[in-house]
Amino acid sequence: MIAVVVDTETTGLPSSKYAQPVSIGAVAVDTTTGVTVSEFYTLVRPTVIHFKEYMDAFRIHGIDLASLQEDGLYNDDAVIEFRDWWIGMAEKRPMLYAFNVSFDSVMLKRMGFDPKGYWGPCLMQTAARHLGRASGRVSLDRAAKTVGAARQSGEHNALEDARLAATVGFATGAW
Repeated sequence: MIAVVVDTETTGLPSSKYAQPVSIGAVAVDTTTGVTVSEFYTLVRPTVIHFKEYMDAFRIHGIDLASLQEDGLYNDDAVIEFRDWWIGMAEKRPMLYAFNVSFDSVMLKRMGFDPKGYWGPCLMQTAARHLGRASGRVSLDRAAKTVGAARQSGEHNALEDARLAATVGFATGAW
């Protein structure tokens, strides 16, 4: 079986009506071996930018506006490419996972991608239980470290975060 782990980098937090994805990263993982069988990554041009919120987000992901304008796909094109990649991963649409489902599912829905019924458990909660925490909250970096993985770059990158989350998901038996 295949599981798809997705991550987004955004212009802000879901609580902001202006926040939108600026990148989508995803990995398709063989659930029995943990081996990545395919990856997806794209930049997305935001349609509206609240400058102060974007600058706060920029400090986290480092994706500048010039790169988005030059290399980013328009929202509808990004949704089509991601949806087609996801559907192409298996005969039956694979379940989607995210380290923070409540964040990434909102951001994808704002783009027009709402895979109702295909979200698996939140990997953050799975990792927190694995660490013996009742609150269900733990950082991706902390969870990755406990399973022997680490971030390769200093900034958040949607594809790298999806890879780390997939490693955590496999190690904690999320699927």
